[in-house]
Amino acid sequence: MASVNNNMKERSICPACRIKPVAICNRRGGKEHYRNRCDQCYRKNRKPAVAGWIRSGYKKKEKCEKCGYRFMHGEQAVVAHVDGNIDNNSWVNLKTVCLNCQIAIKHSNLPWKISGGLVPD
Repeated sequence: MASVNNNMKERSICPACRIKPVAICNRRGGKEHYRNRCDQCYRKNRKPAVAGWIRSGYKKKEKCEKCGYRFMHGEQAVVAHVDGNIDNNSWVNLKTVCLNCQIAIKHSNLPWKISGGLVPD
């Protein structure tokens, strides 16, 4: 049973449904190889979800558009929707902000919404 838990640590979550772990493709030489989606999503041919701002062609800027912080890594930047509508992906409505400004926006009276978080169905 301990080996199952060790193998589970290596398996990532399915990017399409974000619920189940990715499926095991095969086992060779005592090592497991994984697919890029879970069994259910693989059978239904579900593709991983892509944010609307990515589909619209928007690219994150090199620095925060609120405070001017220059990002060292892409993970330090998030995309905010200025009008609060996450379905409005026009480039005028999108701003790149740092994680510190993300928290400040959340606690301010600004209507901005940060995309990329989990949204209920």
